[in-house]
Amino acid sequence: MSALLSVEGLDAGYGGVPILRGVSIEVSAGETVALLGSNGAGKSTLLRAISGLIRPSAGTVTFAGEEITRRAPHQIVRRGLVHVPEGRRLFARQTVASNLELGFFGSGVARADEAARVEAALDLFPALKTRMETYAGLLSGGQQQMLAIAQGLVRDPRLLILDEPSLGLAPVLVDEVFAALTELGRRGGTVLIVEQLADRALRLARRAYVMSQGQIAAAGDADTLRGSNALEEAYLGVGAELAHDAGERT
Repeated sequence: MSALLSVEGLDAGYGGVPILRGVSIEVSAGETVALLGSNGAGKSTLLRAISGLIRPSAGTVTFAGEEITRRAPHQIVRRGLVHVPEGRRLFARQTVASNLELGFFGSGVARADEAARVEAALDLFPALKTRMETYAGLLSGGQQQMLAIAQGLVRDPRLLILDEPSLGLAPVLVDEVFAALTELGRRGGTVLIVEQLADRALRLARRAYVMSQGQIAAAGDADTLRGSNALEEAYLGVGAELAHDAGERT
């Protein structure tokens, strides 16, 4: 079975400074794959290259059988690849309902189908159902993260890419977010997740890749990686990625 997402030999960076070197990964339909590594390993840069936010200097990105390496971000989203970046980039002065509605922007989804898609997303995050008229900026950090993911889910993506969904959350809220992602996987959703909490990510994912200094240092099924020393070596290693801006962490 061919992969839904296939990244082959990808090189990318910022301002002529190389970050990724020969990165190759695959994600098949219906599986959750974790991307792990220390800060500065190149994880967020890889996600940005996949979703078209930066242009690779070499290599290819293929999604659903079509090469999208040099497609614009809005074209990639229209094909069903949705990237929820780190930082919960919501419209703080808009309500929860408005933020979910804005998730349809440029999607081509018929108005008649929007309500059902919103309801399906809210089923994963029931805490939002009673906050629909609350401004996003007044939500707790955990609820903002739930809203950011739900905003991506209303597009019914073929692949959802998540960058550090647990960042800054209290443990109980991390549990809620990961419970929703577990249920999404049970429903057949396809997820590529970058996550700082390696053990939680490995319990969620079927397979994982470990990045170090802009390259894939290890890959395999989640249980095998959990019992190996690949993670320890990667997290104790020195990262090579340079900060692109104030929001770039990994």
